[in-house]
Amino acid sequence: MDIIDVEAPAPIHDLFQETSSELPARHVDCLFGETKLYAVLDAVRMPSVAEYAAAEDLPHCNLYADMDESLQVVGPWLVELSKEAGLTRALVTDDGSINAFWSKEPGIFIQTSADLEVLQRHLMRLVRPSDDSGKPVYFRFWDPGVLRDYLARIADWPERIFSLFLLPDDAELEIIICDASSGRLRKASMVGDWPKPSRPAYRRDVTLTARDRMHFAQGRLPAMKAELAAWLKRADPVRFRPFDAARINRLVSHGLAEGSTFKFRYKEEYAYFLYMMTFLGGWFHRSPVYSVFVDPLKSKPEGRYVRMRQRFPVIYQSFFSKVPPPPVALEELETGVMDGIAQRGDLASVTVEDTKNLARRFEALMNLDGERLELVRQEAMEACDRVSLSERRDRGMFYLLWLTLGVRFHEDPLFPWVREKLFVTADMSENLDQTIRYALRRLQRTNALSRVLTHA
Repeated sequence: MDIIDVEAPAPIHDLFQETSSELPARHVDCLFGETKLYAVLDAVRMPSVAEYAAAEDLPHCNLYADMDESLQVVGPWLVELSKEAGLTRALVTDDGSINAFWSKEPGIFIQTSADLEVLQRHLMRLVRPSDDSGKPVYFRFWDPGVLRDYLARIADWPERIFSLFLLPDDAELEIIICDASSGRLRKASMVGDWPKPSRPAYRRDVTLTARDRMHFAQGRLPAMKAELAAWLKRADPVRFRPFDAARINRLVSHGLAEGSTFKFRYKEEYAYFLYMMTFLGGWFHRSPVYSVFVDPLKSKPEGRYVRMRQRFPVIYQSFFSKVPPPPVALEELETGVMDGIAQRGDLASVTVEDTKNLARRFEALMNLDGERLELVRQEAMEACDRVSLSERRDRGMFYLLWLTLGVRFHEDPLFPWVREKLFVTADMSENLDQTIRYALRRLQRTNALSRVLTHA
């Protein structure tokens, strides 16, 4: 497949300024060749597309023609364009008027020698193909944002290239995608890549496989990350006010990476997963303490988001009726450590025995015993080894933070300050004390605010 990215011709900035009955030469040279020019246009972004085409007697058809009428009104339209058509001018105009569609990116252009009916049948195969289980799915191939990235990802996949670009009777098509934001234009075709004798027979059905789903997911990842980052800021503006763009992006990337282990499909699933993290910590799903919260995440994809929303509040209320919620645990940590400091004079004088006593207190608070307790301790000690904490007193203090801030707190993007303090120098023991001092100051502010809000 040939993919060429070039600078797009400048859009018309006044629909009536360039008064020629034809397009400016820059658009003619870019869009029109020796074959016909079609556009596949989204009726949601361009509701008047059918009226435009009918008013100018442009050949057109709906690619949802075999679906319910309620879907046809929002489906894509295939329109054969001409150099003289007002619709063609409107598609390359960007003057801010309701008749200017360049910046709205309503669809894609297609060059081919095929007639409208042949191209319609070819494209309708793609509109609602089946997945590898036989279930019909929707493929918005006419969305520039979807197709632009997808084409780049299938460049080494001959079977998929044929299914897109090869029409009956060996006819071919070329796709033109305009990116209004960057001013670039992408042209994709199979010209020159595949000799005709080696081409497969035309297939009237298309199946989207796991490989397609992977490409779609990777393609929408940047947009999803931006949307989730914005959502976090809106969902909890107080908590995330100190988070700059880099911190927010690390948290979102963490949520996406961990959510993918549950094979999440939808943005809403990732968003609610991040929401759960704000209550339980960024690694709650890997902690034996919170294993009861993981079951809805592992459930079958159909309806999973709804189950997550329904089950989490119920499980949370039930779980924390038996153990103290995180704010109470944090207040216990503050009280216990401050008492220890008061007895010993300063944090550096807190002993191994002090940390053991505090740890037992927290283990009891969290209702940890038996196998769960052994798993928690084992994970925490393995983490101590990884960060080179060898002194028993340091390992005890690290374990206290593990119990209260959460499993793998030192790698938790919800607590970016931990990593910034804990690894600032090579002296891990001193770094740990600085981290705890900073944590105590934060706990004192958080607990004071919590008490004020509780009694307000």
